Amino acid sequence: MADFSTLSGQRPVTYGADTNDSTGTTITSGASNTKGSFTEITSATTQAHSGIMVSILLAASTDLKTDSIIDIAIGAASEQIIVPDLIYSGGASAAHGVVIIPIPVGIPSGTRISARVSSETASTQFEITITGLSSGLLSPSNLNRVEAYGVVAASSGGTNIDPGNTINTKGAAVELTASTTKALKGFFLGIGSNSNPATTTGSWLLDIMIGAATEQVILKDIMLRTSAVGDSIFPKSVSFIPMQIPAGSRISARAQSTIDNSIDRIVDVIFYGVR
Repeated sequence: MADFSTLSGQRPVTYGADTNDSTGTTITSGASNTKGSFTEITSATTQAHSGIMVSILLAASTDLKTDSIIDIAIGAASEQIIVPDLIYSGGASAAHGVVIIPIPVGIPSGTRISARVSSETASTQFEITITGLSSGLLSPSNLNRVEAYGVVAASSGGTNIDPGNTINTKGAAVELTASTTKALKGFFLGIGSNSNPATTTGSWLLDIMIGAATEQVILKDIMLRTSAVGDSIFPKSVSFIPMQIPAGSRISARAQSTIDNSIDRIVDVIFYGVR
């Protein structure tokens, strides 16, 4: 069996863990659909990181049935958002579990990290930790920012994707952005259940497409699932996919579903471009 060693003495480091109650750092939303204040996750990273892993847990006292969006920022006197509007779709707090999202953005050593959240429900609380990942001297150049497309700030969620009223048939493409602002090196997805307080058990196949006059599918038939137990959707995110996407690209999505109900068949999607 081959030996395993860490390069340059670098190891994953988790920030924001609360060992007194085995959770994370609490962040709280403001008024309905309003970002709360930034909460410090760490005052200074202990080493440089080539990526992060964000772990999100709905607070045990909260029974959230709506969408929320979370910003991750760096800096002290003036926070700079490096990951905007990570969507978390609700469900009964006892049933939803922890959401873990790996994101390939670099953070220098000695950097303060903070987070804030907006939710349709005022004063919603989440527990959060951020694990810094490092791959040593042989790692490629760090990616350093995320662009979020399809965010609907007025509902703290994403863009509605409606499969239509014919089951197991792809609906029309829905635009997430008319034009990406920067060239991207890849993307990941956030998935919500359209703030549905009582989801029906069902399945979806989701496509992500690029192009205007003629859409080209770049990610096909990603499976999604909702359950009447817990009123939530899974997965809540789709991990990073390396892919060159030029600046100025139109991004859209479409889906098919086993549900034809005009409320329960809709999911909401955010496309996160990494650069």
